[in-house]
Amino acid sequence: MVKHTLKHYYQHYQWKNSVKEDLKELYNYRWTIETDYDRLKNILELENFTGQRKIIIEQDLFSKIFILNLLLTIKMDANRHIHEKIKT
Repeated sequence: MVKHTLKHYYQHYQWKNSVKEDLKELYNYRWTIETDYDRLKNILELENFTGQRKIIIEQDLFSKIFILNLLLTIKMDANRHIHEKIKT
């Protein structure tokens, strides 16, 4: 009976910790999405369109998403270079 209880506790403990780690990871992903959306909305003014026609709104939207991706790529590359210089 004691073995069964210890085994059950161990499995429950592993599952509980696994869930905590998974939730932390998911929250980090969510935070990244929230931050990117904030940049789109407030810095790149996602809701400020240059026209009223559907094609112009789509063009504005896609160009702003492209610019955000380009900026994030440049930032990641710059961070990588900084970390490489720090190591040497």
